[in-house]
Amino acid sequence: MVKNREKSFRKSQKNLKSLLTTKKQSAKLAVNKEQMQRTEYDH
Repeated sequence: MVKNREKSFRKSQKNLKSLLTTKKQSAKLAVNKEQMQRTEYDH
């Protein structure tokens, strides 16, 4: 029983981590988009 709990806990931790990384990636993408638009305006 304890093992199962530990497993589910690890799983949730992993999901949390992946969620954070996807959030970071989307934020990075947004920044890249902004920069691209800026460079377009500069030219």
